[in-house]
Amino acid sequence: MSSFNNNDRPVETLADALATERVNPVALLEAVLSASDDCIKILDLEGHILFMSEGGKRVMEVDDFASLKGCPWPDFWADERNLAARNAVSIAASGRPARFTGSAKTARGNDRYWDVRVLPLVDSGGRPTQLLSISRDISEGHSARAKVAELLAAEQQAAKAEADTLRRMLLDAPSFMCVLEGPEHVFKITNKAYLQLVGHRDLIGVPVRQAFPDVEGQGFFELLDEVYVTGEPFIGRSVSFAIQRSPDAPHEEAFLNFVYQPIFSADGVVTGIFVEGSDVTDLKNVELALRRKDLQLELALDAAGMGVWECTVVDGHFIDIKEDERARTLLHRLADEEATFDNFTSRVHPDDRLALAESALQALDPSGSAAGFMPERKLLQPTAQRNSWAQCGMSPTARMTRRTSSW
Repeated sequence: MSSFNNNDRPVETLADALATERVNPVALLEAVLSASDDCIKILDLEGHILFMSEGGKRVMEVDDFASLKGCPWPDFWADERNLAARNAVSIAASGRPARFTGSAKTARGNDRYWDVRVLPLVDSGGRPTQLLSISRDISEGHSARAKVAELLAAEQQAAKAEADTLRRMLLDAPSFMCVLEGPEHVFKITNKAYLQLVGHRDLIGVPVRQAFPDVEGQGFFELLDEVYVTGEPFIGRSVSFAIQRSPDAPHEEAFLNFVYQPIFSADGVVTGIFVEGSDVTDLKNVELALRRKDLQLELALDAAGMGVWECTVVDGHFIDIKEDERARTLLHRLADEEATFDNFTSRVHPDDRLALAESALQALDPSGSAAGFMPERKLLQPTAQRNSWAQCGMSPTARMTRRTSSW
């Protein structure tokens, strides 16, 4: 095979040149070894250095090869790499190739990372006579990989720290939380608030129906099934819940705000449910107590024939006046008549309006007693009719405050 130069004169192949002795094989080999950036060495079967290429001397920063000739090559490797080099010599001396990677210093003490091959050189009978060691400097690639590994390790550490922080926040959160896995809703994670709610039961790895047989029939299991099948969250507010705080404890009623939030895999399939909520039993009890008191007040006002008249005070003026039907009737206000303080005072007898004004000022004074006034005269004068406070049941005593007044 031949090619042509610019003058169309044939150029012989390297094999042809060697066959015709136009190229000196020794000179060619020396040129190749010198040009190579690999450190090429010839070792005896015990691993002593017999020869090092010119390129090898360059990359190993060897100024005087005579000082290295005959030295045990494995001694240039430290710690576990020394053992790897000795094993490589032993393997190659037995007729098999060996390979390892590791760091070693150059003759000038600079760290390099090497990819090393040790091959047997055999005679015509196939018996190893010497060893060929080829060391390639892969420091740049190794440093890049080490940097990538360092960055990945740092990222993994940061992710682990973040996950640990989130886990601690979940475990210590004031609202109760748990993670259920699979169609059987097996407990995977529970936090302290959840365990406190259910009486510190051992739940991890237990299906929810098995963990709470006493909840059967209250609809919670069916809600979990629906969320898992449909992938739609469920939000419950002030839901009544008959709970057994511990397996041997009596049932008690609790009220819960909670959400069943489906958990999706990367391909959009529901794999579990996240449960989060709070026990609002105390708030519910307060709400019920207030409702009972409101009902009691309503019944008392109804029995006494009293009405309630309320207003808000802003900048010394009574605004946003509200009244119940009984108060409107007692004040003889027409249904379409605006409820204002001026309309109210217009029904007070002129002789008593000064006392009303003084009582209003006293109610607006934050340092005052806000005791109100109890007139001795008749003070309502709707058209031709006059009614006393006692007669109409409209007592302002202790009902007017600085911001909101109820008469």
